[in-house]
Formats: sequence, structure tokens, C-alpha cells
Amino acid sequence: MSVSIISHGHSTYTIVVGDTRLLIDPFFGDNPMATIGADEVDADYILLTHGHADHTADALSVAERSGATVISNYEIVGWVNAKGHPNAHAQHIGGGFQHPFGHVKMTPAWHGSVLPDGAYGGNPAGFLLTVEGKKIYVSGDTGLFSDMTLIGKRGWMWLLFALAIILRWGRMIPFGRCSSCSPRWPSLATIIPGR
Repeated sequence: MSVSIISHGHSTYTIVVGDTRLLIDPFFGDNPMATIGADEVDADYILLTHGHADHTADALSVAERSGATVISNYEIVGWVNAKGHPNAHAQHIGGGFQHPFGHVKMTPAWHGSVLPDGAYGGNPAGFLLTVEGKKIYVSGDTGLFSDMTLIGKRGWMWLLFALAIILRWGRMIPFGRCSSCSPRWPSLATIIPGR
């Protein structure tokens, strides 16, 4: 079975694992980088890294239309359930779960997580996905932190990096500049920037 990654702009991706589609942080409507609309994307699972509107704006509409299972932290899953979508799976940082498509583990992310209506969105997170023998680290919006070196040492192959790492005030952050915060990626094969 093959694995492919499709960028929809900003921090929105579709990861295709065989016939299963994982939609990461769906943001289409107000996303100037999106080349398709929320009504044109299908998903079997929707993974939400945190609650900000530029990561959750289209999650409910896609989930309701497609019947996708939403995977996120407990607080966001509770919010999704309260909005009328019962098909959701709560996980939390450090915990992992074997889903039909592969294993999902949540990691810390240094960011905020207020939901679009002002509700508390719990702790922001990233995802470590193990699918079809491939390892994908979805960082979510985060700053660099030293635990990232552990992820690199464990053989994660693909990395979907979000804005807080790649861009800072419109400039690239070179990893080698700050030895105290610069992770080493000894076995990382591909970095795919977001935004």
C-alpha cells in the first residue's frame, strides 16, 4: 500500500494511506493558499492539532458531510461532540492508539489552543503517525523544543512543519543557528513546510 501527502496550503494536508484519507487541520474557506474548497475534500479521519480557527474552520463541515472520525485531544473532541458530531476519538499527549489505518501518538506543541467560539481547546499537540511502515511527524504549530531530538533519533521519515518553526516574522529560521534549540534529525528523509 502506498502513502502520499497532499498540501492544501497553510497547515492543511491530506495524507493518503491506501484507500484511507487523513485530513490534517482543515482550513479551506478563508485560506488564500487553498486550491480547493472544503466541499471538495473527502476524509475518513480528521486530525486536529489545536483549536485555532486556521486549523479547525472546516473540520465540522467536512466531518458531517463525510462521516469522518475526528482525532484530537479530549477538550477538542468534547467540543466536536457538543457541536453535534459524535464520531470522534480523544487521545492525549504521550498516549498512542492503533487505528485501522495505523498508529497515532500525540506529542507536545508549544502554542495556544482556543477554539473559534472562545471555548478552551486543551493543550496543542503534534502527531506521530506510523502508517504502512512509514513514520510521519506532524508538528502542529509549535516552536522548537529539545524533545524534538528524540523524535529525530527514532527514525521519523517525513516531517510536516508548521509556521512557528519555519517562519518567524517572515524570515526562515536556520536550524543550525541556535545549538541550544536546534534539533538534529539523523534519520529524517523529508521536511515538508507548512504555510
